[in-house]
Amino acid sequence: DWFKRFPGPINVKVETSPVSTSPNHEGFLIWSDLFAILGQLRANGQLPPTTFVTLLTRTPNEQNWFAVPDPREMRNGFVHFDDFKWITSAPSSAIAAHYTLKGIFNALLTDAQVPWQGIVHEDARGCLFDFCGDKRELDLKLRTADICADCMQVFQSIGIPDSLMQQTTAIMEATRKMATNTG
Repeated sequence: DWFKRFPGPINVKVETSPVSTSPNHEGFLIWSDLFAILGQLRANGQLPPTTFVTLLTRTPNEQNWFAVPDPREMRNGFVHFDDFKWITSAPSSAIAAHYTLKGIFNALLTDAQVPWQGIVHEDARGCLFDFCGDKRELDLKLRTADICADCMQVFQSIGIPDSLMQQTTAIMEATRKMATNTG
């Protein structure tokens, strides 16, 4: 719905058919298994190479990350889509939209030969590219809903389209209001 409310170059089609995943004995999803599923979905759907495929999972993954791109196919990735009320008042859909956008930026950076890991912020500053190793930092990231000047400079240098920046900031601003108590 976020992408429908704020149209731009990114259009989302939601497939509601369930995807079978199997957690390991500790109850976590294994990254390589998820990447294999994503690759299979891409192949079975005969998707164009420019299409992004994002799998939303309710089960935590082995490294407990919010979202992970497939390093071999950056247009495939997964987002841990869960109830994070213990961190933020933003609904899961807002978090999923946020990390879906970040996955798109990761792929565009990779296309431009800029390693996305190189611009990730280990110390949260309220930017789209905050790592959030401490899960509680997600609240700052969502409440601030910013793209810092350092990241903006990189995005401008590789020619991220203005229309994508406008759509991203509109979605981030709308989700920011849901992450603040006074929204």
